[in-house]
Amino acid sequence: MAGGGSLGIRLGSATARRHGISRSLLTRWRRELRAGLLMAEERPGFTPLQIAPDVPPPSPTKAPTCAWA
Repeated sequence: MAGGGSLGIRLGSATARRHGISRSLLTRWRRELRAGLLMAEERPGFTPLQIAPDVPPPSPTKAPTCAWA
């Protein structure tokens, strides 16, 4: 096990650098994931969506005129 442990650390450091985070944060996330602490409460899925047709803008109206003027 002379070099096996350090290889993972170097790969972790490179991964953390590549994504702009610290190695300790990446290590913590990996540890929490293995412990089952990073599981989402609900499984991700799709939300139904319906695209409605464009609604034409309202036509401009004239200002009401005063009948007694």
